[in-house]
Amino acid sequence: MSMKLREIIKAVRACKTAEEERSVINKEAAEIRNLPKDQSDQLKARNILKCIYMHFLGINYKNVISFSVKK
Repeated sequence: MSMKLREIIKAVRACKTAEEERSVINKEAAEIRNLPKDQSDQLKARNILKCIYMHFLGINYKNVISFSVKK
């Protein structure tokens, strides 16, 4: 089960080195990648926020997650 955004932020802040920080982010990115494509809209929104947070940290994960857009 992937972590909530608040838990990710706490885990990243608790890291002492950049390597630990990358490890936390890489684990969560792998979790996001392995989620089923037919997840609920709420989970999609939560995962988009996580990707935005990763972007704020300067991490470029273009292919971490893909979503289908409903019209």
